[in-house]
Amino acid sequence: APVYQCPVCEDSGFVGESPKTLCQCVVRRYHQLLSGGLDQENGPSFARFDLSVFPDSALNDSGVTQRMLMHTFKTQCQEYAAGILSGSGKLNLLLYGPSGLGKSYLLRCVAREAADGGLATLILSANALIGHVRQAYFSYQPDEVDQPYYDVPLLLIDDLGIEPKWEGITIEQLFALLEHRINHRKPTVLSTNLSPTEIQARYTERISSRLFDRGLSLVLPFQGRDIRLLRK
Repeated sequence: APVYQCPVCEDSGFVGESPKTLCQCVVRRYHQLLSGGLDQENGPSFARFDLSVFPDSALNDSGVTQRMLMHTFKTQCQEYAAGILSGSGKLNLLLYGPSGLGKSYLLRCVAREAADGGLATLILSANALIGHVRQAYFSYQPDEVDQPYYDVPLLLIDDLGIEPKWEGITIEQLFALLEHRINHRKPTVLSTNLSPTEIQARYTERISSRLFDRGLSLVLPFQGRDIRLLRK
């Protein structure tokens, strides 16, 4: 008997009779390709999160060091990931602060943990996301443009703020996407180098109020020294 990689669709990629639907194995692979290889063996994970790369000097008068802050954020991100797998805790996660502080790495740790727990995940840079959104917006048959970021169980948007702003499109589509995911209780993780003030100025009060809603979101304000510069 033949041995199939996917016993569900027997490697055909489709399940059901009429109409046939895409098998979950194809959907998972598509998300992995869009995410740029989340399943790499040595990719970011909580187990490989190295706190020693962060300075152990005080950030302010309170005596809290960057390493202590990152230890706290790592724990909070682990708890968030456990929460979305069990359907408890906060719906969204927002990581903000200057570049080089570990936001993207922790975002990918959450993605890895969720994927290992069986949750379908999709990581897109804000640039790639807006590119997809724009393609759908200008398509003559928008229904035929695949928009997996609406309904994927966990969406992670990295580097919000670096994407080009297309007047009227970026804001409206981003708001529609966030609203859809909030209303359908689908978790979204975002990282950005922008400050709360800059987020509000760029994306309007409607979007910033959703992102910073403490009832919906775990909000982690990163601070400290750029560890990429410290390594040089």
